[in-house]
Amino acid sequence: MDLYVGLVGEEPGWRAFLLREGIAWRQALPPFKPSEHPTLVLGAHASRDLLAPIRAYLNDGGAVLVSPAHAPALTGMRMRKMRVSHLVPSADPVFAGIDGIDLHCPIEIPDRSNVLTMLNGEKSAFIGREGHGHILVLPFDVPAILEDGRSGDRSFPSPASRLPFEHVSVVAKGAVRMLALRSLELLFHRRGFPFVHLWYYPEGAQSVFFFRIDTDYGTPEEIESLSRLMQEEKIAATWFVHVGAQRGLLERYAAMPEQEIAVHCDQHRLMLDPNEARRDLENAMRTLRDAGLSPAGFAAPYGRWSPASEAAALGAGVEYSSEFSLAFDDIPLRPLSGTGMLQVPIHPICLGSLRRHRYSSEQSAKYFTQAVERLLARRLPVGLYHHPKDGHPEVLRDVFRHVRRSGIRNMSMIQFARWWKEREQARVTARFEQGTVAVAIDGGHAGLRARVVHPDGRERFVEHGARLELADASWELHAAANWTADDVRARAFNPRIPLIRGLDAVVRLVRKKERNA
Repeated sequence: MDLYVGLVGEEPGWRAFLLREGIAWRQALPPFKPSEHPTLVLGAHASRDLLAPIRAYLNDGGAVLVSPAHAPALTGMRMRKMRVSHLVPSADPVFAGIDGIDLHCPIEIPDRSNVLTMLNGEKSAFIGREGHGHILVLPFDVPAILEDGRSGDRSFPSPASRLPFEHVSVVAKGAVRMLALRSLELLFHRRGFPFVHLWYYPEGAQSVFFFRIDTDYGTPEEIESLSRLMQEEKIAATWFVHVGAQRGLLERYAAMPEQEIAVHCDQHRLMLDPNEARRDLENAMRTLRDAGLSPAGFAAPYGRWSPASEAAALGAGVEYSSEFSLAFDDIPLRPLSGTGMLQVPIHPICLGSLRRHRYSSEQSAKYFTQAVERLLARRLPVGLYHHPKDGHPEVLRDVFRHVRRSGIRNMSMIQFARWWKEREQARVTARFEQGTVAVAIDGGHAGLRARVVHPDGRERFVEHGARLELADASWELHAAANWTADDVRARAFNPRIPLIRGLDAVVRLVRKKERNA
């Protein structure tokens, strides 16, 4: 049998998800047969006319991931609407290793829910039998949640008593993505099939490391000091240049060895008007190009993604963007159901964030080394960021050396973005017969690998043309990441957020009055 996901109906969001994950898929048309369709996705937009053939497919032993929109008519389940702040997947063995899912929105809970724990201990999803088949009913429509554009202040886990925070995506989209991936994997396994998708990093590596520098108002001395540190530590960093404040430094940027020079802005301010955002980015790009620089990356000021910044980036001809108000701690994505500019997410806490909470150098180094370990445990890219004004080179040295000891490869953001675009061109297919899975990877480049997950949860990373026996002893088990007390604490109310935001507002008001005096 060919191993693929059958997509029922027109679902651009699910299509974008499957392409991003590198999962083989087909548009599925009735009649649906378990002998031909390993697993189906019944999204929110599928026609109700398809429910009868889906029901017949389940009765014959198929497997379906079901949107809550169709669960009542398909299964007879009653759904209860409830607004939730967070879900804790790791509280259930089937979802072990998936980070907490921040939602802050209404969900629909099936009356037969038995997995996917909420903070109050109740379950929010169902996995089990329907007829002779298997279904998994999630409490939300995955594509709608992944396209949620809300942003706000969020605390991040830390071993220190004062939790750092940043203005980021309200929805933890990386955790939602991993939940959807695991859900499909579980349904394949319930049918006794291995699960296959393209891996995220070159040569089957467990992660990559990139270091982003936003040069906001950095002085020549601060830029020079940080540049020397990058050379001494042999770090290929990506510098997002604040052009309006650093026109006199462009020759220095152009002379930096082994560094990527990208564009941040001309004037460092939040721009929500499309024309203003376009003019600012055009001015910055023109100035950089006149200085002999060819920026391929863009990061909007304050990490704030907006339709205006998206349109400006697409119009400027850059190759990728990076805004943590859209997504953080995740693999690359394209917003707008897969049609937008490639986004390369990062971890949104920098040294400046920690300094506001009076972290010592030792506390800061401990925070970042723990953040690196959290990302590696979840097999996410280790993307950290910094400002020249943040200083503390001793902390950066500790972090860089910890990354090197972890054995992960340092890439610039454009290197990773271009590798990812090559991956986007590849397609994986797999066929399962008599206990053997044969894997093919078409397109892309030689560094691509596929992850193959055994029905018992063990895995292998393979090249094009690999043939694996399920009975072989060489499969390996990946240890799941833990949900810690710091994760719980980071989801509680943080009184420092309104305190610091209030102080920020007062400072802005005073400065405005001084300018107008």
